[in-house]
Amino acid sequence: MQILVSFCVLSVIIHILLKYTTLKR
Repeated sequence: MQILVSFCVLSVIIHILLKYTTLKR
Protein backbone atom coordinates (compact mmCIF):
# COMPACT_ATOMS: atom_id res chain seq x y z
CA MET A 1 0.00 0.00 0.00
CA GLN A 2 2.82 2.42 0.84
CA ILE A 3 4.38 1.62 -2.54
CA LEU A 4 1.17 2.74 -4.27
CA VAL A 5 1.13 6.00 -2.33
CA SER A 6 4.77 6.73 -3.15
CA PHE A 7 4.09 5.91 -6.81
CA CYS A 8 1.19 8.37 -6.89
CA VAL A 9 3.37 11.07 -5.32
CA LEU A 10 6.12 10.40 -7.84
CA SER A 11 3.62 10.64 -10.70
CA VAL A 12 2.33 13.98 -9.43
CA ILE A 13 5.87 15.33 -9.01
CA ILE A 14 6.80 14.26 -12.54
CA HIS A 15 3.64 15.87 -13.90
CA ILE A 16 4.38 19.15 -12.12
CA LEU A 17 7.99 19.06 -13.33
CA LEU A 18 6.86 18.49 -16.91
CA LYS A 19 4.39 21.36 -16.70
CA TYR A 20 7.06 23.62 -15.16
CA THR A 21 9.59 22.78 -17.88
CA THR A 22 7.03 23.41 -20.64
CA LEU A 23 6.15 26.75 -19.05
CA LYS A 24 9.80 27.75 -18.76
CA ARG A 25 10.30 26.90 -22.42
